[in-house]
This record gives sequence, C-alpha cells and structure tokens, in this order.
Amino acid sequence: LLKGKNIRCVSDNIRKYSDYLDIKKLLDKRCELLSMGEKKKAQILCGLCCFGKLLILDEPSTGLDIRTIRELQEILRMIHEEQNICTIVASHDIYFLKDLSDSYVFLKQGKIKKIIDHKLSEKEIEKNALIL
Repeated sequence: LLKGKNIRCVSDNIRKYSDYLDIKKLLDKRCELLSMGEKKKAQILCGLCCFGKLLILDEPSTGLDIRTIRELQEILRMIHEEQNICTIVASHDIYFLKDLSDSYVFLKQGKIKKIIDHKLSEKEIEKNALIL
C-alpha cells in the first residue's frame, strides 16, 4: 500500500499519527513485546499511514480491558472527526459500537439482512441483532 509513496510523507505520517495515538514510545519495540491494546494501536497506525480515507477494523475491542476499550473508542472518534477518515467496524461487541456508530449493517451467515443509517441505542442494537 505504500509503494510509490514519498518516504518523507510516510515518515511524517508515522510521526503525526504515533503522537496522535500516544504510541511514539512503541515505535522501536518488537511486536511480540506489545500488549493487546498496544498492538491494536499499532495496527491502526499502519492503516492511517497508508494515506487512505477509509479505515476497516475487524473486532477491534476483542481482548481489551475496559479502560483500553474506552481509549480506543475515543481514538476512533477523533480520527473520524479530526482527520475526516471513515471507519468501518465489524464487531459483535454491542457495548463497543453503541457510542461509536452512526449507521449499522446487520449480517447473518455472511449476507446483509438489515441496514440502518441512524444512531441506535444499546437496546435497539441488541433488538435488531437478535431478530435476525
């Protein structure tokens, strides 16, 4: 994804987004030494450094403690609001999605069953997920 990109622009993005994600201290660490939350942030950093306007995350809250989940939610909100990057999140974690999403696509056995393009409460998300 970075082939043909200016090395200076890539370095600038790494610096910018590592500050943004508060992971500058992790840049020289080996991946296997990172905690689950640090790995998630590093993955988001990789996605942000690709100069795209779309960030796709698969089960980003899996394996994270409550504090790190809240921090990840705030990071994703800031990315959307300040960087104008659209985020698509695939998740079974209703509690993670409830304050983060403003539209929903419900799937069953890999097929789209319902699309809702407005914010839902936790109970509404649960209700829609259960009736499929």
